[in-house]
Amino acid sequence: MMRVDLTITKQVDLFGVLLYEAIRGYVDLTDELIVSIVNSSHDQAQRSQNTNPGDGWATKAAHSVRRGHKLNPVAFGHVTVNTPDPELGYMTVAVGDTVVTIAHGHQ
Repeated sequence: MMRVDLTITKQVDLFGVLLYEAIRGYVDLTDELIVSIVNSSHDQAQRSQNTNPGDGWATKAAHSVRRGHKLNPVAFGHVTVNTPDPELGYMTVAVGDTVVTIAHGHQ
């Protein structure tokens, strides 16, 4: 049986820390920072067919980071963390003058 060094909960926590630190690295360099997160097949919370596409660890961590930003609007008020509608595995967002769709790579 293969065993990984980090449990699922520790992996989710680490992703949340990496996401937060990445945002923190850019937060003072811009007047508006938009971060968009979609789930992949590698971070599904479960692999059953009776759940929604938004049920994943990446969006769970992104929601936590977004809630944390609300606690410090002076530092993070200009940061937007986007996640797709829970029933969709992708989202379409405006990036400057361009509209893009963000989805997991091999869909």
